[in-house]
Amino acid sequence: MARLAFLVGYKGQDPGEKPADAAKENLVGCFTCTNRVAGFLDIVAQQYVPSGEANRDRKGYTKSVLDAAGVAKDVVVEAGKISYTPDASPRARTVTLKTGAKAKKTNRTISLTFPSNMTVSQIGEALAEYIPDTKIQRTSTAPSATEIYAQYTIKGGKTYPLPLKAAAETSTNVDAPASATEQAALLAKAK
Repeated sequence: MARLAFLVGYKGQDPGEKPADAAKENLVGCFTCTNRVAGFLDIVAQQYVPSGEANRDRKGYTKSVLDAAGVAKDVVVEAGKISYTPDASPRARTVTLKTGAKAKKTNRTISLTFPSNMTVSQIGEALAEYIPDTKIQRTSTAPSATEIYAQYTIKGGKTYPLPLKAAAETSTNVDAPASATEQAALLAKAK
């Protein structure tokens, strides 16, 4: 089943952490979900479709390999440009959202997959920025079949509350681009 990718910019370390590592300042990753889940959350229009244009720098390196005769040889890979694709980032954290739709005696759930190096708070902020407020039930009443509860669960972990959209959008920890122009700007910043 095809998965849609959604671009997320995030910081790899706390601003107060010393020594500061410039390489961890502007990281870019993608969270993914199936087309059905993106349609349920009304976020299909915000998906990231890679252009294929080589837009990121790649460092050159030398690696040592063994040929068929067992002789070690050095292979030099030149520095150059590469294109960013969703598969270029690690994907390891499964996040589950509980919907108001019933399936027998329990609620249906939907899942998304986030980069493994994103923190719990960054995942919550990304979800709050992408998912429209009309899809999140924040009152004490149970959500309807087209809404989700205001919490998310990380596989093998705990359940966490979704932050408010306004708080997530004013935060500088996560950048969730809503248009192709904003996606291009985020990729350029992360070079």
